[in-house]
Amino acid sequence: MSHVIRDSRSWDYYRGEVKRRSKGKEGNIFSIATLDVETVSPTSPIISVIRKMADTGLRRLPVVIPSRRVLKGIVSATDIVSLIGGHKSSLITERYEGDIIKALNASVEHIMTPYDRLQTILPNTSIKEAADEMISQNVGSLLIIDEEGVLKGIVSERDFVVKLHGKHLDFKVDDYMSTHLVTCDIGDSIAEACKLMVTKGYRRLPVLSKGKIIGMTTAGDVISFISSGRIFNAIHMGKLDEILTLPVATIMAKNIVTIPPRDTLKRAVDLMIDYGIGSLPVVEGETLIGILTERDILEAIVGVL
Repeated sequence: MSHVIRDSRSWDYYRGEVKRRSKGKEGNIFSIATLDVETVSPTSPIISVIRKMADTGLRRLPVVIPSRRVLKGIVSATDIVSLIGGHKSSLITERYEGDIIKALNASVEHIMTPYDRLQTILPNTSIKEAADEMISQNVGSLLIIDEEGVLKGIVSERDFVVKLHGKHLDFKVDDYMSTHLVTCDIGDSIAEACKLMVTKGYRRLPVLSKGKIIGMTTAGDVISFISSGRIFNAIHMGKLDEILTLPVATIMAKNIVTIPPRDTLKRAVDLMIDYGIGSLPVVEGETLIGILTERDILEAIVGVL
C-alpha cells in the first residue's frame, strides 16, 4: 500500500499542466503534445515571467516573436532559481550592481536558453522518436517547430506520464527509482536550497529532519514564493538577501505523497496524475531510499511505446 498524505497545493501546481491537446493521428507526437502553448516575448520583464509561471503553474515558457510565434528560446523555473542561487545571479551582482529591482525588470532574453541550444522536433515526429530524443539529450521537454522555426507545440515528460494513466504497468518502483539522492535539511536556507538545485541539476529536493523525510521543495515553490506579495514588498525594500536566509521549511510542501519500493509503476503513475505531482519519494518504513520521477518512468517504458 502506498503511504499517501494529500497535498492541498498539488492541484494548484498541476492545473497549469492540464492543456488542450490535438486529436492527431495515434502514434504522432501531436496526439499527446500541447498545442495551445503559453509563451512570452524576448522583451518580457523577468518579473512578469515569474508572475505568469506562478499564475499558470507552468514551469517552462517558450520565448517567441509574438507576431509569428517564431521560436527564440525557452525560460524555465530553473532559470529563475539560477538567478537567485546560480551562475545567472551575475545579472544581479555584475550587470545591475546588486540592484535586484533592475534585474527583475530586465528582459527575459538575458536568462533564457537561446534557440541554438534548444532541442526541437518537427511535427511529423512519432511518439517513440520524441521519447528517444528526450532521453538521449537528457531534456525534460521538446519544442515542436515547423521548417520556418514557428512554434507548433511542446511535449514534456508529464505528457508521456498522462498517456500512461490507467495502463497496466507491472514494473516495480525500485527497479527504476533514482537512488542517488540530493536532499536538504530542515535547517537549510532557501538560498542554500536554490544553490543545490542549480549545482546538482535537480528541480525537486526532499527535505529531511534527523534523517526522515518531512517535506519536498521544488523550483515551482521558489517561483510561488518570489511572486507572493510579501516577498515583492521585501524586494522593493532591498531585503531580498534577508528573505532568502529564511529556512526552506518556509516554502516546502509539508504534506507529501510517497510510495513503497515494491509498488508498481502503474500505482506511481496513478498517484502522480491524481495528485498533480512530478515525483514520488520512495520510502521503506520511515526511511527515504529513493525518488521516482517522470523521467524515470519515461525511461522505463520507452521500449514499449
